[in-house]
Amino acid sequence: MPDSDSGIYLRGSSKGQVNIWCWPIGSGELWDYRTDASLPPEVRAGATPRTNADKDIGEWNAFEITLRGDRLSVVLNGITVIDQAQLPGLPARGPIALQHHGAKQNGVWTSPPALVQFRNISIQELE
Repeated sequence: MPDSDSGIYLRGSSKGQVNIWCWPIGSGELWDYRTDASLPPEVRAGATPRTNADKDIGEWNAFEITLRGDRLSVVLNGITVIDQAQLPGLPARGPIALQHHGAKQNGVWTSPPALVQFRNISIQELE
């Protein structure tokens, strides 16, 4: 769906969400960091994907997300789209959440659906 939106919350933070969506900017973006005018330009730029590496709708995308301290890298389909982005204020610990936007009420979508599925998820603690 052209307006689909979902993502992966890092350490339980909605601000630390790695977006998965069908926007021209591409997946991997951290919307709340990129659009926070109170943050330095280099932080906002780091939260912006270098390129759109998404596969076509209906195909599986593969993410490798690495978070060390407050530094994030995202490799999407073998292409680094976020490289050592600084995420100030991100909690030191917290859960990982898989987000799915959109809901149905009485069988009708009440917001843009994110028809997304997750598979083959593995988590490795870094030392």
